[in-house]
Amino acid sequence: MIEAQAQGSEYIDEACLLVGKFLYNFSIMEKGVDAAIYKLFDLQPEYAPIISLNMDFARKVNILQNASVMRIFDQNETERQKFDKLTSQMFGINQPFRARIAHAPFEPDGKDAVIFAGTKTKNGKQVAGLRITRQTFNDLFGEMRQIVAEMRDVLAKIRPLSAVDDVSSLSVSELRSSVSDLAGKMREFEEKWRAERNVDDWEEGWQARSLAQSTRRQADWRSELQPQAVMLLNEMRRRLGQPQSHEGEAIYRMPDFALMPIEQGSLAGANPLHEAAMEMERLARSLLEVR
Repeated sequence: MIEAQAQGSEYIDEACLLVGKFLYNFSIMEKGVDAAIYKLFDLQPEYAPIISLNMDFARKVNILQNASVMRIFDQNETERQKFDKLTSQMFGINQPFRARIAHAPFEPDGKDAVIFAGTKTKNGKQVAGLRITRQTFNDLFGEMRQIVAEMRDVLAKIRPLSAVDDVSSLSVSELRSSVSDLAGKMREFEEKWRAERNVDDWEEGWQARSLAQSTRRQADWRSELQPQAVMLLNEMRRRLGQPQSHEGEAIYRMPDFALMPIEQGSLAGANPLHEAAMEMERLARSLLEVR
């Protein structure tokens, strides 16, 4: 039905122009995301499409988002927050707009809007149709052009993973300084979460809220600070001749229970990160000024 109506509409050319212009701008934006992925993984141009052509847009953006969280980019906190906003914009354009525009039949709704047909999800749920006005299209075009411009700045700040700092090259004093900086961040992280927790909140639903907050706290720890902590801990253990942890496997021997937040990502107990920070500092003090 929609095909028959579209073929007979006097505004079909205008509708096709808007749809084509959207897909063109989206492809330029995705090309910028691809370039960032290629640089991050130091991919050779002839092999890079093996990755980009077999990965959907949202997964690509997720990779860049995680790299930013793990401080792979040369960003300060303000720039990182700006990039988080940029990725949120990309997700917002991808879904629902790109997903519907790229895959659904459409027809003009007069000269100033396009209607995209509804569809069904894999589980059979009906998704309503989507009407996009000419003004919304123009807003999306401008937003995508702005994202493309900002992605050029992001590209300049990306360090290939192969070039990420190797802590094995640090002097003992530099390693101790890195551990001291991390320990401070760990304590700040724990204090921040303690301040947000309301122990007197006994209203209905407090258990669910507390569980959600605990889950988010652990996820933030694992993405923001744990990777660096594991790297520094393993380097200290290597220099001290101690077994190292790999792939999140904890080594159960005293006094390393204090380091379980680093080895396992678990934040059990009253002050797990304060205790882990103290143990990291103790190990740093044990290092000799020889390598």
